[in-house]
Amino acid sequence: MEIPDLANIAKQYNQDLFYCGVGWLDSAVNLHRKFKEFGNPEFILHLGTAGVLHAKKNLLDTFITASYCQPPVKLEEFPAMVELTWQTQIPQFIEKNKIDRSWLYSTPGISISDNSFDLQNSVVGQKIEGPFCENMEAASLSYFCYSLKIPLVSVISITNFVGRQGRVQWKANFQKAGQLLAQKLIEILEKKLSSKS
Repeated sequence: MEIPDLANIAKQYNQDLFYCGVGWLDSAVNLHRKFKEFGNPEFILHLGTAGVLHAKKNLLDTFITASYCQPPVKLEEFPAMVELTWQTQIPQFIEKNKIDRSWLYSTPGISISDNSFDLQNSVVGQKIEGPFCENMEAASLSYFCYSLKIPLVSVISITNFVGRQGRVQWKANFQKAGQLLAQKLIEILEKKLSSKS
């Protein structure tokens, strides 16, 4: 995900901002490396794009969520000890009423089949309310922070609907989504500053 002027935003707000990489494994490994380099952070803001089923969200909707679920495994039964869903701690400066009820889960790519998307979501779909959104890094990053009790929220911009046009829509909306995420990031960091004054 390309965020315009990320380096300048980091410098202006004196924050460590970095690209975590693509995919659930690569991103978690990179985040772990950053923890080793800098120590455990006060909080994590995860910025990314997501796909969703039609009518659940609008394209380029941008929102904050703290709800996640396991990367689904088709037609597999999860052992009882495996956590299927979790909600991360929310940084204190983020107002609770600003948190969206959408759930993020990780996929290896962009879903182009409604049936496949429904089948994947059937693993946890009976247990929770709110729309599902797919993002390649969300579940692993959030679970890593959840297990360490480090506050984390995801700031997400919807780039595509699940279906055959998903990749085309993602490419068409990717740049605009990055701009919206940059704006939302600045809003959040401004809120953090004002909460300390």
